[in-house]
This record gives sequence, C-alpha cells and structure tokens, in this order.
Amino acid sequence: MKTSRIALTTLLALGLTACSVTGTNEVMKPAEQRSGFMGLSVADDIKVEREGPFKGVQQVAVASFKVGFVHGKIESRKAGRGFGGMSSAGIKLKGVAQENMQAITDAAYADFVSRMKQAGYEIVDRQTLKAQPDFAKARPEASPQIKEASFFGDKTEMTTLAPSSHGDFYWFDGESIGNSGGFGFANASTAAMTQYGKTGIKVLSVYYVIDFAGADGYGGTFRTTSSVKVGQALTLAPGGGISIFGGDGRVVANHFSHIKLGQPLYAEEAFGEVVNTSSDAAVGVETGLNVVRALAGLGTSQRRDFEVQADAARYDALARDLLAQANGKLVERMASLR
Repeated sequence: MKTSRIALTTLLALGLTACSVTGTNEVMKPAEQRSGFMGLSVADDIKVEREGPFKGVQQVAVASFKVGFVHGKIESRKAGRGFGGMSSAGIKLKGVAQENMQAITDAAYADFVSRMKQAGYEIVDRQTLKAQPDFAKARPEASPQIKEASFFGDKTEMTTLAPSSHGDFYWFDGESIGNSGGFGFANASTAAMTQYGKTGIKVLSVYYVIDFAGADGYGGTFRTTSSVKVGQALTLAPGGGISIFGGDGRVVANHFSHIKLGQPLYAEEAFGEVVNTSSDAAVGVETGLNVVRALAGLGTSQRRDFEVQADAARYDALARDLLAQANGKLVERMASLR
C-alpha cells in the first residue's frame, strides 16, 4: 500500500510539472523571419511583391491608413498528440488607453504624409478620391474597430484605428486575413483600380500592427513536456506596409503591389512591468483537474495569466519611433522604384 502511494505521488509530481508557464520582465526579441524553400533563407528586411505598379508614380491618394494595436493574446505550446499537455499564457496590455493609441496613429500618419511629400509625391486629398463615383462604391469601416479573442481559434485582441482626420478606413486585398474589404465594386481594391482608369490617381493603403508581448518555449508532437515564457516586446509586426492600386493593361497583377516589412522592428527598451495575475482559485481548480488527468494517463496542462502594466508615456515614445522607422524604410524603398 505504501509503495502504491509513493508511486502515485511520483506520478503526480512528474505529471503536474510536465508543463510550465512563466513570465519575465526582460524584453523578448522577436523571432527572425525565414523564407524560401523550407525556410532556409533569412527574409529580406523589406519585401516588394512587384515593382511595376510603383514605377513612374507621381500622384497618389492615401485612401486608408490604419494601425492595429494588439492588447491581449494567448501564447501556448503543446506536448505530444491528442490529449498531450498544454502550456498556455494569457497576457494583456494595461495602462495604454484608446486615446493614447489614437495619438500614436495620428502622429504616424502625419509623419508618413510628410515623408511622401519630401520624396516628391503629390498627395491627392482623400475626400477628392472618396468623391469619385467609382471609389464612392467602396465600403468603409468605422474607426476604431475592436476585435476580441474568439473561443473558435482567434487568440488575439486588437484595436485598429484610422487617423482622426480620416474617421474611417478600408480593408484592401492582401492586408489582413479575414478582412476581405467587401464584394464586387464595394471592395476597396476593385474600386481603387476602377477609378484609376478614369482619374489616373494611384491609391495607397498603409497598415501596421503593433504587438506588446513576445513568447518563447517548446513543445511538439514528439515531446512529453511543454513550456512557454512570455515577456514584454514592443514590436512592429512583419507583413505591415504599403499597398498600391491602379495600373494599365489587361494583366490584373500589374494593377497592384505591396511593399511590406519582411522582418519585425522592435524596441530594445522595456516599457512596463510584467505581473502574474493568476488567481489562487484558478490555480487550485487547475491542479485538481491535473490530478484527474494524470491518474487517467493523460497529459497535464498549465495556464497562467499576466499583464504588462505599461508606462503610457514610454509606450507612446517607443511606438512612435517604431512607426517612424517603418515609414522611413518603406517610403524610401517605394521612391527608389519610381
């Protein structure tokens, strides 16, 4: 009997420590992006889809400028197959109000327009574009647009904002999974390319996503344990950038293109404190469930919740700097193709 109790205790000890979730105040460097066959190459800092649509461009209208601010997400790593254990960390951004996000967006837009003008581009007033009969069919989105995490798989909470002077924005093709921009002539991409044939105005859309936290860890099909560690990481996500619409000829691909960040831009400085907010009650319930799972021969799981309690002024300064860096790199690359 004593031997059985010792075996059970050992089993539970091993099972309940199979997964771990921790937080750190260290700034977590985002992962380097890979490309090419089996990800064997390092992705370029700036990626250009097609150069043609950017050649000879002089007159442009910025139809949409938007910044998505991630303020909540779940990071997880899973061990084994089927009922293997899971390490999960929920992490939220605190201390940065929507007003702060709006001010950052407004500053980023002003900086972008200034850089475009300095590069020699003529900026057509946005209302002039919106008044064009063909583009007027496009469906705008209200700003802000708030996306909550979903039980069905989406683990990210984000607020997307347009500049105050715009008040709304458009989703264009290739900018965001799950946001098609509408159907037919209500689609902003279609509307932009259609109006170009009559006005000659190239249409730009700029989209950035700012993340606040990073994660590291391990797991996998052939592992018996998993682990995840989360920490602060103010990062401009790869994939954000400039899209252009409008072109000549019958080949549709020549009517649009994108210049995007191939690698993340990130701040090396901390902007807040990472705090474990998991309740004793939640941890207790989890432990009880893990005992049952361990006795049934199933993998145990661990979930912890954290907050990045931000210094709003520091977040503001770092975010503005990242966006200005991105504007500079992308506008410079665009101008080099002209």
